[in-house]
Amino acid sequence: MQHPLANGGPRRRRPRGERGSATVWLLLLVPALVFATGLVVDGGRAIAVRQEAIGLASQAARAAIDQMDLSGYRGSGGVRPVAPGAAQSAACTWISEHRPDARCAATTHGQGRVEVTVTLTFRPVLLGAAGVGERAISASAQARPAVGDTEEVTAP
Repeated sequence: MQHPLANGGPRRRRPRGERGSATVWLLLLVPALVFATGLVVDGGRAIAVRQEAIGLASQAARAAIDQMDLSGYRGSGGVRPVAPGAAQSAACTWISEHRPDARCAATTHGQGRVEVTVTLTFRPVLLGAAGVGERAISASAQARPAVGDTEEVTAP
């Protein structure tokens, strides 16, 4: 006769009411975990695209303000308006050289201030599989002539 603990001990019987409960938990948790992972991954990527748009807008605003009449500015001490066409052309040319798929809009304001808005397209990877489509992410920056040690570009 064999000892009762020789095969690993007496076997416990599982209650019949718990059969398949692990399957239900997996069916509920796996999609929730995939969705949470998608929020983290695609949310981080969206933040990175927004930061890139801010950087592009800042640099394009600097390129646009370079179109100001510096000799007139230095000679009179007053601010000469930036030619709207030249500013927009310089800003959008700079952006198209560095990010061809970006959209650009540049406007000039009084006192020689230029504002550039850049729009980038964000395509989610994980949430895209769940039906979340591409989004347009925009950022604006302004530049003005700086005299002395001042901040030249401001981003909202």
